[in-house]
Amino acid sequence: MMVLKIRWKTVSLLLLLMSLQSHLLAKNISADINVGDADRVLRSGKIITLDNQSTEHQALAVRDGKILLTGTDEEVNKLIGPETQVIELDGRTVIPGLIDGHIHGIRAGLTFNDEVGWYDITSIEEGLEKLREKARNTAPGEWIIVAGGWVKEQVAEGRAPTLAELDEISSQHPIYIQHLYDLVVLNSAGLQAFGINDQTANPAMGKYHRDSENKLTGRITGSLPFIFSTYRKLPRLSFDQQVEGTKAFGVELSRLGLTGFIDAGGGGLFPQSFHPLYKLWRDGQLKQRIRFFVSPQRPGKELEDIMQWADFQAMGHGDDMLRFSGFGEIVVWGMHDGADIGVHFGPSEKAKNDLLAVAKYLAERQYSMQIHAHHDHSASQILDIIEQVHLDSPITDLRWSICHGEDFTEKTLLRMKALNMAWGVQNRLYFMGDDYLAIMGKKIARSAPPLNTGLKNGLVIAAGTDAHRVSPYNPFVSLEWLVNGKSLSGTVIRGVKESVSREQALRMYTQGSAWLTFEENKLGSLEIGKFADLVVLSDDYMTVDEDNISEIVSLMTMVNGEVVYAAAPFGL
Repeated sequence: MMVLKIRWKTVSLLLLLMSLQSHLLAKNISADINVGDADRVLRSGKIITLDNQSTEHQALAVRDGKILLTGTDEEVNKLIGPETQVIELDGRTVIPGLIDGHIHGIRAGLTFNDEVGWYDITSIEEGLEKLREKARNTAPGEWIIVAGGWVKEQVAEGRAPTLAELDEISSQHPIYIQHLYDLVVLNSAGLQAFGINDQTANPAMGKYHRDSENKLTGRITGSLPFIFSTYRKLPRLSFDQQVEGTKAFGVELSRLGLTGFIDAGGGGLFPQSFHPLYKLWRDGQLKQRIRFFVSPQRPGKELEDIMQWADFQAMGHGDDMLRFSGFGEIVVWGMHDGADIGVHFGPSEKAKNDLLAVAKYLAERQYSMQIHAHHDHSASQILDIIEQVHLDSPITDLRWSICHGEDFTEKTLLRMKALNMAWGVQNRLYFMGDDYLAIMGKKIARSAPPLNTGLKNGLVIAAGTDAHRVSPYNPFVSLEWLVNGKSLSGTVIRGVKESVSREQALRMYTQGSAWLTFEENKLGSLEIGKFADLVVLSDDYMTVDEDNISEIVSLMTMVNGEVVYAAAPFGL
């Protein structure tokens, strides 16, 4: 008889493996997970999973870019091996990576390094000082540009800068300041560079403002397409500059916890606009998962433009980092109701027929579509057309969406739900809420937008910012607004009845956006088998004062289980 001597250390290891397998089986996880299988472990924290039970855990493990296990420190520690990177959270909160459901991020990246950001100024003087700093570090003759991302409500003066103020900054640099899509202000050098003088006639869709002596004031106003065309007069940056700007913008979004975004297309994006993004994609340097929609750029020839794109761009073409997701948010320019508050929208019969043709084409070929509508009466007219298309070519499986919609009625939301459409909501009223209240009145403003009504009726809501020209890109500003309904001034615009909980807002910014692109089983929550896209926060989103949610930033951002951004104490 042979006596086998088994060392106690070996027995302990076997017992550990048996215990781990029992735990995994209890969680319906494959029992072939072994000690040391985790590439990374985050422990001793507060893991907000956003699973169906709203579970919170202490720790999670990552393997091959996906969530391997969530649980207690004791449970997850069993997966640590000699090659596992262990990240001590020290009680910090972890959330699923944020996904901006509607942002113009591709366009923003192209010029990010070249533009001056006014998103955080509180006075015109602060903005002017940023321009002075830029002028000191910019060669004479080169443009100084603020391409939006700020609103007059955020500055103490409540206005845009004047020609005189911009001329004081520099006579050697043309200066361009854009406010939303309703105003551009140029200095004298900028007017000269654009070939505009006191004798220049007003353009068809715009106006060069003059004073009482018929002298130019530097102010230019006009329609949205006109403002687009004015911006396009600015010199185009080199390809390398656009690549570096796109890369820097990705880092900035990582700092704010964005692990993905859905680009809403819009004006000014042409095939060549995507080339810098494609280079970063090919080189494996993207910081976010990017899903993009494409808008036709030629008013009156929208169907022709869309057909050309569709000839070589199949729905869903791309990979898990970059993917084409459909057409919008502009699909027919004549059906775009702009951004003005309280203006009645009356599209022509031609525009309606054009939308009917475009929507029919996309539905027949199974493309996703998102479409812009700020006002309920605009959405109602759009839905009339979509419902007509749906009779012959059902869209319920295509995940079409309407974006914006501050004053949508329950009737409109129910029509959207019947078509299985989603609703894209952005925080424009954080910046323009006071104007909205004054123009639309208290009754409508208190329900703008009617978030709880949408959720009650089962709509998927995807949250975002609509950055970067009409608003800043900070997702935590948007999350704060979703929760407290306040404008930038601190005025309560949306009432409690239509505001949402912190968890509901977070689900809109994660799962809602993932649903738009058919990825709710891959993204949007920290559950086993999903991509390990996550954010370690500077403060606890669930408990910080709701008026301070906007101050939260990321201390560490992971995409696909890899660290793409880290600040102290985890990195730089």
